[in-house]
Amino acid sequence: LLTFPKGAIATLSKGDKPKAGDAVFVVFNRNGGRAGHIRILQNDEHEKVTLHPLNGKYPDEIVDKDDVDIMYKIVSKGLCLGETKRRPTDCAC
Repeated sequence: LLTFPKGAIATLSKGDKPKAGDAVFVVFNRNGGRAGHIRILQNDEHEKVTLHPLNGKYPDEIVDKDDVDIMYKIVSKGLCLGETKRRPTDCAC
């Protein structure tokens, strides 16, 4: 199960094309605004993109490819910013 605790730092790659099953940072148009999220790319075929939230309480999002502004593959995650000291610490990332 992939998790990103509050304060976790994700490293993104512009050069690696995301494929199904990859964690991605995606910015897309939704309800007249723009939304940026970490999601699992489920499907990238035809004119739609299917994005699976990390929190299983929420349904998959199906987005028109034309509405996706940015989609970068997450290649690593690491240190968190500590809740109290606001500096990098080891965490359960």
